[in-house]
Amino acid sequence: MKAEMTKRRAPSGIGRVRLQASAWQETVQRHQLLLLVICLAVVPILLPFTSLAILILVFGLFAAAFNVLYGYAGILSLGHAALFGTGAYACGILVVRFGLTWPLAVLCGAVAAGLLGVVFAFLSLRVRGVYFAMITLALGQCVFFAAFQASSWTGGDNGLRDVVVPPFGFGGLTLNMVDPLVRYYVILLFVALALYFLFRVLSSPFGLTLEMIRENETRARSCGIDVVGAKRLAFVISGVVSGLAGALYAIHLSTVPLETLSLNTSGQVVMMVLLGGMGTFSGPFVGAAVFLIAEHVDAGAPLGRTFVDQVVQRIRRKSRDQPRPEQGRAGLHYWSERCRKIDLVQHAFGLSFTGFGLANVQGHRPAWRTEPSVRTLWNCEIVSDNKRVSCIIGAPKRLRGGPGCRPAL
Repeated sequence: MKAEMTKRRAPSGIGRVRLQASAWQETVQRHQLLLLVICLAVVPILLPFTSLAILILVFGLFAAAFNVLYGYAGILSLGHAALFGTGAYACGILVVRFGLTWPLAVLCGAVAAGLLGVVFAFLSLRVRGVYFAMITLALGQCVFFAAFQASSWTGGDNGLRDVVVPPFGFGGLTLNMVDPLVRYYVILLFVALALYFLFRVLSSPFGLTLEMIRENETRARSCGIDVVGAKRLAFVISGVVSGLAGALYAIHLSTVPLETLSLNTSGQVVMMVLLGGMGTFSGPFVGAAVFLIAEHVDAGAPLGRTFVDQVVQRIRRKSRDQPRPEQGRAGLHYWSERCRKIDLVQHAFGLSFTGFGLANVQGHRPAWRTEPSVRTLWNCEIVSDNKRVSCIIGAPKRLRGGPGCRPAL
């Protein structure tokens, strides 16, 4: 009887399902690197353009490198594009100026970005929080303007051109990098090696140390952990992998644009990590795929423009229900204020397409001119002088052809 009571009862119903789900999650967690590489290997088959698949590889690796710092260590860097662009420029300069073979140039680009990461780490890790983010932002902009000024080496605003990648022979096998599919799988080989390195680092006690620092830095320091040293090492590792991604980006494009060092690139990688899930191993590639595919689906209207258009349309719909003055000075003031709000929304997102509003606004009043003037914004056009307002385009029906207004053209 005692022996029967000590026997374990086999789980049934919900308990069995939970055990099976737990076992499945443990299996996926153990083999997530292999599963990720397999998924990346079939991406060119699923996407219509191989070039888009290569961009997902490169920016996914860049996001994975940034995730080491942001997702695991809890440090937000706004100058990571400097590391990415340094790897790209170092690889391109070695290929164009010194004639180095591209595999060695890719490795040298990763090393150059790692050295810059050392400099960034020692200059920025003296502070924490938003101050750290601002310092990395400033350092990244310093690198950007240094590359812009050194036009004899970097090409300045035109970028570095003619990063030619000749066929590469290895073990009797010749790889023609002009073929997009061959280029994709060669880049995938570098990405897989970098992912294996990151997987080993994050699965080690050092990875657990980074997570401990992220959760409670004060307690980690009280446990005897060298917090600053761990952060510096994480910054250098992130810099090396970011530089490798930048070098692969230069090989893919056969050119290095100056935008690789811009703040926009740093913002993109932050968005990719947030979309895929910070602190996850496969999340950066998911975020990069979602971001880049969404960007290419509507190539004529980028994501930011689409969002601004929605905001503008909401403002216009809301103002449609408000009472409008009929004519004269009040009518011009109304249309000036309405289009000024739209212009402010555009300027807030850096997407002002006109450079001026419907009418000059000084102290929330339209500036009157003696000669007739035309101010155009979107589909609103008003011809104004000292006496009348002519509503040509964009005015409501009740305003067109009314007293004091010229009929619509």
